[in-house]
Formats: sequence, structure tokens, C-alpha cells
Amino acid sequence: MKRFMYSAFLALTACAPYANDVRPVMDMHVYACDGLRERFQNTAGELAVLTKLQNDSATDDIYAVAFLGFPLPAREGADKQKLAETKGRFNAMQQAYARCEYERLAAK
Repeated sequence: MKRFMYSAFLALTACAPYANDVRPVMDMHVYACDGLRERFQNTAGELAVLTKLQNDSATDDIYAVAFLGFPLPAREGADKQKLAETKGRFNAMQQAYARCEYERLAAK
């Protein structure tokens, strides 16, 4: 029984995390206001794709552990590090975009 519990624990800890559980990497880049909207939209699209891939990979792992007893290899494109970097870049751009909008409104 202990061996089964230990195996189940190892199998579950090897599963891919959901996208909400991946913490963003801090992005210290200072973004200029010129062309920020397009870059922000591109990053938001990239973040949506990476989030879906990561969530699908985590769901696949849960089913694989339930039915096979072990997690499957990560899906193609499901990269935790890239997701964390994209989240950090998105957060930095979001703050820069808010700053640019504030400066634009304050200038009126």
C-alpha cells in the first residue's frame, strides 16, 4: 500500500502545472509609447496561445495519470519557461500602456 501511495504521489507531482500556477518572470524593460499597442496585442495573442497549450498539457497529464499511471511528455509548444517570460512581458507592457494612456490624457 505504501508503495502504491508513493507511486501515485510521484506521478501526480510530475504533472504539468496549469497556466495560472506559472509565475511570471519579472521584465525590467522600459517600453516606449510608440507602437506599444501593436506589440501589446501581439504579446496578448502569444500569451493566449501559450496559456491554452499549457492548460491542455496539464489536463492531458491528469488523464494520463488516471488511466495510465504516469504523465505523458509535454505537448509540443507547452513550455513553462516561455509562458513565464511572456506573462512577465505582458505585465510590463500592460503597466507601460497604462502609463502612456495616463500621459496622453494628462497632456490634453
